[in-house]
Amino acid sequence: MIILGNLSYIGIGVWLLFNSETGKLLGHCGLRKVDETGAIEIMYLLDPEHWRNGYALEVAEASIKYAIETLNVTRIIARVKVANESSKKILRKLGFIYTHEVNHSGRLLSYFELHTSSEEF
Repeated sequence: MIILGNLSYIGIGVWLLFNSETGKLLGHCGLRKVDETGAIEIMYLLDPEHWRNGYALEVAEASIKYAIETLNVTRIIARVKVANESSKKILRKLGFIYTHEVNHSGRLLSYFELHTSSEEF
């Protein structure tokens, strides 16, 4: 997978995801600052035709590793639609813990958090 970035001066932003063999756009991912606590939110969105190929897990893992090793982040959050069981499974596999649900602009979202250090990941 090829990741093309749009990094801000603090090293976070949104990246486009391309298949390294075909050059086809797969979707996007990114990291964004959540609040003044230093927490970062991980985001990923793939076109439906690319679901269930392992890309989301691959990009989430790479994004987390970058956040921990390069940005020294110790708290990462993720928000997913309550019905998105595939994304929840990925987050749990990566060590995220479910914390709560929130109605955000008419969408019910599940919140997950990962507290970590570079030694743990």
